[in-house]
Amino acid sequence: MLRKVLFLYFLCAAVFSATLNVTPTNPIQGNSVKIVLQTDGVIQDASVLFNKQSFPLYWHSTNKYVTILGTSFNWPTGNYPLRVTYKQNGKAVTKSATVNLRAGKFRVSTLTISNEKQSEGATDFTVLREENRILSAVYRDWKKGSYIDGLFVHPLSNATTNVTSPYGSQRYYKDQAGKQISQWSHRGIDYRAAMGTPVHAAQNGIVVVADKMQVNGNIVVIDHGRGVMSIYSHLDEILVKKGQYVTKNALIARSGNTGLSTGPHLHFGLSVHDIRVNPEEWYTRKWY
Repeated sequence: MLRKVLFLYFLCAAVFSATLNVTPTNPIQGNSVKIVLQTDGVIQDASVLFNKQSFPLYWHSTNKYVTILGTSFNWPTGNYPLRVTYKQNGKAVTKSATVNLRAGKFRVSTLTISNEKQSEGATDFTVLREENRILSAVYRDWKKGSYIDGLFVHPLSNATTNVTSPYGSQRYYKDQAGKQISQWSHRGIDYRAAMGTPVHAAQNGIVVVADKMQVNGNIVVIDHGRGVMSIYSHLDEILVKKGQYVTKNALIARSGNTGLSTGPHLHFGLSVHDIRVNPEEWYTRKWY
């Protein structure tokens, strides 16, 4: 009898064995965080609760489930509890961890908007709110499957292209008379690019936005699956269509000066589960 009880005990213990790996556990504001759950059997309904939001854990390989979480430049620093839940053999299982968000260093800059740009409606913030409402709906509607293959690549052929405005910069917009028009922080990276410079897809995916907008300018958004989307804006020419599948390094557009812009450049952004993160670390680290 005792042998049978011990056998059942060890069997149940083995069923619920799992390892939760969080990297990094101490990101800087704007960094991404990788969550890996390794189990010893099939599970269901795996999700992670982080910063009061629930995100799915995606099947990666046998008994391995992965998701990427984003943090933002404007989140308060400190400890963020993280809780993974799933079901195994009909029973709920919970595993917990903590992410310690550290302060980033973000530039402050002033941009002067020309009278011509203002007359084009580039500073019409009623229009901007509507554009951002449309884009936000896209960023929340990610595909569950993944098209990601290895590292993300630089969207411009010259990976050493100068950064004219880094991620998280606090921007003050003024007119030519020096009067402040508005202010907000930069949710991507601006790269110096002459008019018409070829712009390439940073990763495989489906084009979910290929549109001309008044403030964001001509814009392309590519859904790479599992909550990850890349953003290319202020373009001169769009060379892809909504719904089109593109491969990493494919020519998708040419850089420009459309919308709220002070000169030819490429704005490149990355959305991770509807959080705009710093894209730079995606060039050097394989996330999926």
